[in-house]
Amino acid sequence: MDDLPELTPRENFQASLYKDPKALFRRAVIRMLWYLVPSLGLMVVWFFNGDPAYAIIGYGILLHQTLYRLYLTKRGVQTTGSIIKKYETKRGDKPDDAS
Repeated sequence: MDDLPELTPRENFQASLYKDPKALFRRAVIRMLWYLVPSLGLMVVWFFNGDPAYAIIGYGILLHQTLYRLYLTKRGVQTTGSIIKKYETKRGDKPDDAS
């Protein structure tokens, strides 16, 4: 195990996220609620008040969250890909035990 490829700090962080899947899921739900609850609150205010500015801000919050999640997903996929590539390269250096 000591001959594993060296990981960058970003790769170490990405790999550490998956050590506790329940905690990862819980944090993701809490993070989503931080955006969803205020946005829904603004939609309710718009419904009763009739001022479209509340709806625009509510949808803006959801749009911001969606774009930011897409950005983070792209970075995470790239980092995960580099981790997998390092391990595949290291594994390719050794002969397979199964064959």
